Amino acid sequence: MTDFIKKINKTLIKANDSLGSILTKTAYPIAYTYGFAIGLAKPTIRLVSKSYGKLHVLLPFLSQVDLLRWSKDVINSTGGLYDKAMDANYIKTHIGGPYHRLFDGGHSPIDAWEKVKNASDTDNLTQEIIGYVTGIWKDATTPMGMPFFTMDKEGFDKAADAISASTKVEKSWLYDLANWDVFEVFSSALGFLGALFFLQKDDMKKVSEILGSMGILSILSGNILMGIAVIVQTVWAYTVKKKKLDNKESLKGAGMSAITWSIFTVLGLPILVELIIVLVVFKLIKGSPMPGKEWVSSLFNRIGNTA
Repeated sequence: MTDFIKKINKTLIKANDSLGSILTKTAYPIAYTYGFAIGLAKPTIRLVSKSYGKLHVLLPFLSQVDLLRWSKDVINSTGGLYDKAMDANYIKTHIGGPYHRLFDGGHSPIDAWEKVKNASDTDNLTQEIIGYVTGIWKDATTPMGMPFFTMDKEGFDKAADAISASTKVEKSWLYDLANWDVFEVFSSALGFLGALFFLQKDDMKKVSEILGSMGILSILSGNILMGIAVIVQTVWAYTVKKKKLDNKESLKGAGMSAITWSIFTVLGLPILVELIIVLVVFKLIKGSPMPGKEWVSSLFNRIGNTA
């Protein structure tokens, strides 16, 4: 009887140790991550509220392709097993050239996971998840970005040619519209949080200015995520908060961000030099009336010629 009790005690001790190990590996990290996210949320919101006056500079700055060229150089590494699996169809067919991620069936969120999952018979789920996240992150920090979903190249080319012929929109802009990158996600989230913060305070002037800024940038940079964020915030303000946007402030935000974006785009200088120039320009024109329709028209003509 005593031996039986000892065996039960040993079994209970082992079960307790196993439970503790499971909690250490799963529940505790989850709780820590959740607590970290909650702790990070407040300073992030505080940062957004304090940097409101610089959003006309910050959002266009984060929309510049030079940042992606820089991040590509910083993060660039040799492709591993999972990267090669995602690029397998392109390596075989060279479909799409530099835009192959949109067509090769290996880079949309769902297709990429299928490629990673089937890359090896000897790996485990943890390795697959790490390989998937690493591959997505590495490609999303490049100028070409990552596609939302895989498209048929022939169908895309026909549609893009038709749109370009009828609207004079550059085909490269349509490619950009079908892809996302980390800076598009970050700038969209930053603007969304800023508008949300002031919407909760019923400060519709600042909300309108931020959404105006985001609206023009979503068009100029082909950032569909930012465009969706603007639509969601606008609908929320009208239907839930029962608030109307201030058209004057929206135009002000759009105009200021258009000025910033055009400086970054037209000058062609190192991006940090352009950032300094933008800050100086904004300091000089602070409090001045916005340019008229003629200036806006000439701005878009220059943008079209440099796209």
